[in-house]
Amino acid sequence: MANSVLSWHARFERRIEWGFLFVFLALLGWNVLDLLGLSPWEPGWRPLQSTLLASGLVLQAIAALVRPRSRCAFYFLLALSLLLLVISVQVAR
Repeated sequence: MANSVLSWHARFERRIEWGFLFVFLALLGWNVLDLLGLSPWEPGWRPLQSTLLASGLVLQAIAALVRPRSRCAFYFLLALSLLLLVISVQVAR
């Protein structure tokens, strides 16, 4: 059972990573619209925090796609996403 799940994941890993990227980009786009006040519904609770959080998630998805080509870029993008996630938590205080 576990081997079949691992082999399925290995086969479709790139598709899963691209899927995460598209979902996080959609989330980032929605948060930017909310931050700018262009959302047709009532504004979100903390749009700046949500935008920073979504930016960090997008950078993590990009880092996962870059990983096979460049370890340096992978770690740089992870560090940058971690910085954005920490800033989004600090904005909440």
